[in-house]
Parts: sequence; structure tokens; C-alpha cells
Amino acid sequence: MTQSITEEAEELFLSFFKPNSARRLSVLLQKGGKGREKFRQALHTAKIDKRFENPVNGEASSPHQLAESLKKDGAPSEVYVFSSESDLDNRKMPIEEAIGMAQSSFERVIVLGFPKKIAYFRESGIKGDFLLRR
Repeated sequence: MTQSITEEAEELFLSFFKPNSARRLSVLLQKGGKGREKFRQALHTAKIDKRFENPVNGEASSPHQLAESLKKDGAPSEVYVFSSESDLDNRKMPIEEAIGMAQSSFERVIVLGFPKKIAYFRESGIKGDFLLRR
């Protein structure tokens, strides 16, 4: 069963973005409904703050390895998902499943290890996998 994302998780999610992008996304998240659809469109081009990006390559980028790395840093087994893809966005799901779905998507996806200040970020297409740490 999926659950909606909490306000606290949204705040942590927004903290990974540059200020202008975070403000824009925040306004759209607060609107709900059609605002959520516009949020997904805006997420596609929002600017991640590069200070928090840690690229992941090779074997370390498998869903299992990424899930283990995030759990080692304190992520729970159930994570929140933000995505420009409507089927993935605004859900809570098992961490390895979320990462696997993110990697099979051609959209931007962020898997949030809330309440810890860590996340997995999948850039659109094949641009890369990143761990985000605050």
C-alpha cells in the first residue's frame, strides 16, 4: 500500500535544490491537484544544488547496492518518492523497489531517505545516478 508524502519529507526534498528552484517547487506542492501536475513538469528542469551530489558508478549503482548504501547511512526500508513521472510521484514504497523503478524510468526521480538527510537521485534518461547528502 502506498502513502502520501508528509510535509516534513517535502521540506527535506526541497532542501536539495537551489533556492529559486526550491521556492518554485514549494509553491506548486502547496497547490495540490493541478499544482501537482505542474510540480512534476517543473521537477524535470529544477536545479539540484551540486554541493549535495555524489555520483555513483558501476556496481555501486545497482538497486541493491544503492539501497544498502542508503540504509547504512540511516535510510528506512520504506522511502518517499518524488518524480516527474506520475506513476512514481508522491508515494512511499520499499527502498530497493523505488530505486529499481527509478532506474527503469526515463524521468527524474528522487528517492528520499527521510528522516535522514540522504536521498538517491536519478537524472532523466541515462545522465546518471547520484546519492544526495546534506
